[in-house]
Amino acid sequence: MDTAVIDRAAERSRQSAVRTIVTVGILAVLVLAGLVLGNVVEARAHRAPYTAAEIGASVRMEIVAPGRVQAVVDQLAGPGRLNAPLVEPVAGQPTQQQLVGQLSFRTPRNAPSGGQYGLFVIDRASNKPVPAIYGVGPAGTNVVQGWDGRFNKVAAKYPWLHMLASVRVPNGFTDPGMAVIFASDTPGPVTFTALLDQDSLPVTDPPRQLTVALVFIGADDHIYWATKLAG
Repeated sequence: MDTAVIDRAAERSRQSAVRTIVTVGILAVLVLAGLVLGNVVEARAHRAPYTAAEIGASVRMEIVAPGRVQAVVDQLAGPGRLNAPLVEPVAGQPTQQQLVGQLSFRTPRNAPSGGQYGLFVIDRASNKPVPAIYGVGPAGTNVVQGWDGRFNKVAAKYPWLHMLASVRVPNGFTDPGMAVIFASDTPGPVTFTALLDQDSLPVTDPPRQLTVALVFIGADDHIYWATKLAG
């Protein structure tokens, strides 16, 4: 075979190989760029509209004798705004401790109506959320109490809040306690009262013996942040 023909065939083969390598390289760059862009878009979509520091949240609380709880709640929230649970003394058992507190915070102008705050009070001795807590905000606001399945995501994201995860029981799972829940565009303050577990150790210094956490969850169920206010 003519040497020139062989050389031309070899050159065409080399050029084809180069084109293939260049094409693969370009495709790899495009895929990588797409992945980076997707991560950027996702990060922006999940970016909190503001940080925990920007709302300046703080909490004050005290253990109150059962006979005085309603008077203290009325003083903080206004008469008739929040009914404190009634604790009946049981002979031979310690009286169940009751906590009264108030959460103060700023409400940013860009606070989303679809966002949600969860307020948790956790007994550090038992490492459990309080079994009962009730809250109220200013007149016209909707502050409720209960539990939300999304708190499992909070427990998974923040190890220091692992006790918020559902508790396994013989028949499945149950909620570990109660929380105060309200929309992120709710104005403050939020007044609350809680019952500690019947078997909890005596609490004489709530800010040291109780952990108070405020969690911000987006309308898309993304956990924006969690901040510790006490404990």
